[in-house]
Amino acid sequence: MKIISKIITMAAVAALAMPQMAEAQFKVSPDKYAVKFTDKNNNGYSLDRPEEFLTKKALDRRAKFQINLDDYDLPVNWAYVDSLRALGFKVQGVSKWLNCAVIQTDDSTELAKLDNLSFIDTGYKWLEVKDKTTSLPPVERPKLKDKKNKKPEEVQYVYDYGEGLNQAEMLNIPKLHALGYTGKGMTIAVFDAGFYKANQLSSFTKMFTEGRILGVRDFADNDTTVYDADNHGMNVLSCIAGNWSGQLVGTAPDASAYLFRTEISSSENIIEEFLWAFAAEVADSLGVDMIHSSLGYQKFDDNSVSYTRKQGDGNTTIGDIAADRAASKGIVVTISAGNG
Repeated sequence: MKIISKIITMAAVAALAMPQMAEAQFKVSPDKYAVKFTDKNNNGYSLDRPEEFLTKKALDRRAKFQINLDDYDLPVNWAYVDSLRALGFKVQGVSKWLNCAVIQTDDSTELAKLDNLSFIDTGYKWLEVKDKTTSLPPVERPKLKDKKNKKPEEVQYVYDYGEGLNQAEMLNIPKLHALGYTGKGMTIAVFDAGFYKANQLSSFTKMFTEGRILGVRDFADNDTTVYDADNHGMNVLSCIAGNWSGQLVGTAPDASAYLFRTEISSSENIIEEFLWAFAAEVADSLGVDMIHSSLGYQKFDDNSVSYTRKQGDGNTTIGDIAADRAASKGIVVTISAGNG
């Protein structure tokens, strides 16, 4: 992940032109391309039978927040995906929210095969900024109570925070833990670049022995090995659910978690946002309560597709669209504000 402070003007102009071109495929890494499907017709699924593609926990979350099922919940037409494979393309993943697939080929001339496929939307404009006319009403600032003469409340420490006490107190975590807000019963999906040796560290022993690591998946390599990659996700997980008495206690030490690798730390390409979307859809289907992702995207190895400030409107990029969709399904989505 790279934190960017400014954008070069020429790159911004190129970024506006390149990704908005209407074509059968959108290049998202040196050898991977996103292709947009025209529809979900005849996919074999129905909103009347949601249990075929959503878990009970996912349906319960929707019911809790009175969220109706919609076409975004329906899977893609897998016949379209099979057709892409039959043409010799490797399929990296599919997205029902974006109604697309990401394919891989080392020979770009093979992409000409897509031009005659009736189910590919060749006119779709990826990353097109749409004019927004809706404005939000002003928010009245709440009046804060005068705490000048108020005595500090006594806090009962239910954990031994060790060297992590100072940072815990900065966030008022000990008080929340004393009130019972420890993450118990909550399921969090953590998206990151890897969780190096998290399955061997004392901070997570209790989490593993209690069966609160519910599943892992590497969306970049399409396998289930997340403990041999980058350690960034392990560090993030320790801040959330670590529980090593006398050393470090996280903000939600009793939470359950899915660990998903979506970030490729050796490069920076738009494919990583698609991997984020794939993971978010799986997390939604599994019924998670929350997604946390200490990742962000603005500048890429191919500078011609780096985002402009205009595209950073919260509604245009692949990551923004996926995060919005996850939130619309009742998931709390938190993203890091940056690295200090």
